Amino acid sequence: MEKSIIRLLTCGSVDDGKSTLIGRLLVETDSVPHDTIASTRKVRRSGSTIPAGEIDFSLLTDGLEAEREQGITIDVAYRSMNLLNGKRLIISDAPGHEQYTRNMAVAASRADIGLILIDATKGIRVQTLRHLTICSLMRVSQIVVAINKLDAINFDQIKYQQILTDLTIAADRLGISNLVSIPLSALAGDNVVVKSKNTNWYNGPTLLEFIQGWTPADFPTASPFLRIQSIARANDFRGVAGTVVNGQFKVGDEVRVFPSAKKAVISEIFCGFKSTKQSDHGFATTLVLTPEVDATRGDVVIPANYELTGTDRFTANLVWLDESELVHSRSYLLVAGSSESPAVVTKIKFKLDVNTGAQDAASTLKVNEIGSVEIATNSLMALLPYEKSRLLG
Repeated sequence: MEKSIIRLLTCGSVDDGKSTLIGRLLVETDSVPHDTIASTRKVRRSGSTIPAGEIDFSLLTDGLEAEREQGITIDVAYRSMNLLNGKRLIISDAPGHEQYTRNMAVAASRADIGLILIDATKGIRVQTLRHLTICSLMRVSQIVVAINKLDAINFDQIKYQQILTDLTIAADRLGISNLVSIPLSALAGDNVVVKSKNTNWYNGPTLLEFIQGWTPADFPTASPFLRIQSIARANDFRGVAGTVVNGQFKVGDEVRVFPSAKKAVISEIFCGFKSTKQSDHGFATTLVLTPEVDATRGDVVIPANYELTGTDRFTANLVWLDESELVHSRSYLLVAGSSESPAVVTKIKFKLDVNTGAQDAASTLKVNEIGSVEIATNSLMALLPYEKSRLLG
């Protein structure tokens, strides 16, 4: 049986302690070669206050920091580790600089858990609120706030509680109801893997305990679908290939192809080159349909009794990622999975102020700005509200 995978996004402002926290998790879960750990006991950065012989956990993410020092474009860094309970953790390490917010937004669209770090000595900053807003926008199912560097404020419970109270106000405004907060010190190790005696006022789990105990919530809709990636052809063979989402398909199921509305029955299912009776959520699958209905890349296979209404006019909340401003009435190419359609922004409804939540009037959206727009497409798109499906939303 394959190990379950948890996708964790780490984000926060510059110097909030992400590198140290990730490094400690890597070491504590035995995900780093011993010779690499040994080198972190000897090498020191200029100005480092860590005594010789102790591990400088931040050096374990040195590759990303070297990119920052060189001033080159930075993408999200991915790291993988085995958790103590056998699960696999994939960490998307988002840069803290504001100019790289777009990279964080892309990683958030696939994350299960969003881990937002806050430096307890500096409190909530603009980038903290921006990342929290994007996690809400991307419907990251679990938000964890790690209030870090508590050792620098003598594990002051009052200061910790004040930061948490202020952040909860922003979370409530964004509709985040599952906020979890953990007081910790990535440098000293408090509440990262082992519970700290310095925070006897905190009764919750450590960060590692929470990650290992997290289970995904069920989708509001259990209806499966498969967005066609390609048409598989061979001698006397034709199938539609894609990934099954939100459920399962079985041989004998009656299905419908969107947008043509043509119906067919699944006569065969292949996962890889192996024939099977059913295919479940997350599996790359080829479905053989009888009769061979007209279907092409970008079409969606759904149960015959499931209503999926196409639309060519809709409202979207988005993070604008391009250096060129988003402009009203300009033509764009909208890509949704394997579907593409020319599109026009017919209206910019507002730009969101991440500090106050105010919806400000705007005629354009600049890079990394968040707003709400109305879009018109040339062809019907298979769309659902984002809270029902991150892939069709």
